[in-house]
Parts: sequence; C-alpha cells; structure tokens
Amino acid sequence: MGAGHSRRSRSQNDSNDHHPEQEPAPPHINAVPPVNSNYPNQYAAQPQPYYNQAPQYYGGRRSYVPNNGHFYGGWGGAPPTHYMPFQPQQQMRQQVPEQTQRTSTIRNDVNLKKPTLKVRMSQEKPSALLVSFSFDAAAPCSVSVFFNVTEDSADSCKLTLVNSEPAPRVAFDKGLGQEFVQKLEHGLLLDTVSPADLLSTGPETFPLVVRLETVKKDATTEDGRERELLEPPGSPLPKWVQAQTTYATLTKNSDGEYMVRVLKQKIWVEGVSYELQEIYGIEQCTSGTAATGDDTGKECVICMSEPRDTTVLPCRHMCMCSGCARMLRHQTNRCPICRTAVDGLLEIKVERRT
Repeated sequence: MGAGHSRRSRSQNDSNDHHPEQEPAPPHINAVPPVNSNYPNQYAAQPQPYYNQAPQYYGGRRSYVPNNGHFYGGWGGAPPTHYMPFQPQQQMRQQVPEQTQRTSTIRNDVNLKKPTLKVRMSQEKPSALLVSFSFDAAAPCSVSVFFNVTEDSADSCKLTLVNSEPAPRVAFDKGLGQEFVQKLEHGLLLDTVSPADLLSTGPETFPLVVRLETVKKDATTEDGRERELLEPPGSPLPKWVQAQTTYATLTKNSDGEYMVRVLKQKIWVEGVSYELQEIYGIEQCTSGTAATGDDTGKECVICMSEPRDTTVLPCRHMCMCSGCARMLRHQTNRCPICRTAVDGLLEIKVERRT
C-alpha cells in the first residue's frame, strides 16, 4: 500500500515538475481593443498587416476599396482628399495651333469677267449657240472657245474636243473692258450635240471652256526672235505662255433658254497651274470705301481700326487684320461673319487704290 502510494505521488510530482514549453505570443503590430467580458463568445481577431498599395477604382463611379476590407464611413465611400492619390488634371481645352499662310503676288495679264460670260441663240441661224463676254488684257492676247471638251491636267492643261475641231484663235490688243462676241461660223450647232452633253459635266469634261493666252514679253527663241502661238488651240501650254482658262456648264431656264454657270477658273504662270478662288470683301479693302456695316467695310470687324488683310479658310471671308486673326485663333475656331469652322488663315497684302 505504501509503495503504491509512493508511486502515485512520484508520478504526480513528475507531472508537476515537467511542463511543456509554451511558445511566446506573437507581437501585435497594432493594438487590439480589449474584449468585453460581458460577452463570453466574443473573440479578439488578429489584426491584418498593412501593405502600402494604391487605391483601386472600379466602374464609371469612383469607389474606394481599402486593403483592410473596411469601407470608410461618412466620406461617401472614399477617404478624405489628403488620402487620395494625386492625379494631374487633364487640360480641358487644347490650344489650337496657329495656321496663318502668307500669299505671294502673281501678275495675271488676262482676266475674263465671270458675270459677263453668256450664250445666246443666233438670230441668223436659230440652231447656232454663240458665246460672248468681257475681259481685260494687259498685253496682246488671243481668245479660244471650246464646246464639249476634255482637259488633261497632267499634260500641261491640254484641251481635246470630243466631237469637233477647235475654232481658230481670235487676236486682241491690250486693253480694259474689251468685248468678245463669237462669230456665227464658229458657234455651236445644237443639232450636232446632245442636250445631255451640254447640261452635265464629268471629272475632266466640260460643256464650255474659254481660254485667254498671252506671250510673255521676255519670251524669245534661241536665235533671239519673239515667240508666237503657232500650235493649234488647246495644245499643251508652254512655260513662256501665260493663260487663264474658264470652265463652265450650261443650264436651261423656264423659257427654254440656255444660261451659263461658271464652275472654276485657272491661270497658267511659269509652267504652274493655279485655281482661282473668290475672296469675299477684297474689293472693299482695295478701294477707299468707308465701313458701312460689320462685314462690308474695309476695317477689321474685331478692332474696327486696322485694315483687313487676313482671309478665313475655307469660307474665304476677308474680315480681320492679321493681329486680331492670330489672337482670335486662341479663343474660337469660328468665322466672325458666317460662323463656319476655321481650317486656316490666309494673309493677303493688297495695294489700296485711292
């Protein structure tokens, strides 16, 4: 009995003397609030380590999701501004690049006045259509009229008639306000061409073309002789010839009469072809006419003091001075006259007549 008792006592003593080693509690990164002892089933959760990461945004509406899994209350789903990452603001309005072009002066010795170009039926022969117009010439020139013609721009503006031979050139001296009236033998016989060919145009085909040609003053041959237009009308234009070509189509009014509608004009200078464009308001700028309104005078419509010298493209309104035009490009891209979108500015220096 005593021995057994001593064994139990020894066994209990051994169990009391040898306790298993306990691992130390891990250090807390952040302090955890104390557990309320009134709620025995509540356990303190281990805090999650904090990693520095950029906030994430989802969808079109900004939603801030922090890394610790908690939403910030009272801030509309986002932290205060001092917690938000810096994002540079995009520029709301891009600066429009300045696109001002300057022109160079080209002397044009011949000019057909577009409003005067007309066709009429011959009184002697009602089936013949005759052409008439007014023109200016600063040098001796020649006039050629073509019906139903095709142009080859790549071959120095060569003109080729579709159904007939070209009429001979008609020579004129220099002078202003000269009149051209086509002779009956050179007119167009309506029974030789279909009405559709007179009323329609193609990419390089025109019902009516008028060409004025003049030889440059310094144009001489290798042996010193003055050059002459010896090639047939409509031949490729040489560099020593200056020419203006007017392209038109025909229309019919309610009375059945033919009328002319000018499509475009081109000049040929030094072997280069230029298409002419109307500049609205340039006549007032070259004359001494005082300003009678916001778009008909000679002063800039912005400052109302400087003369107009800048044209808006593509509407071609000459309505501003160069200084106001450059400043206006940084404020708006609309023409002050017609409110058309501006593609560029064209600065034109003109000689003013007194």
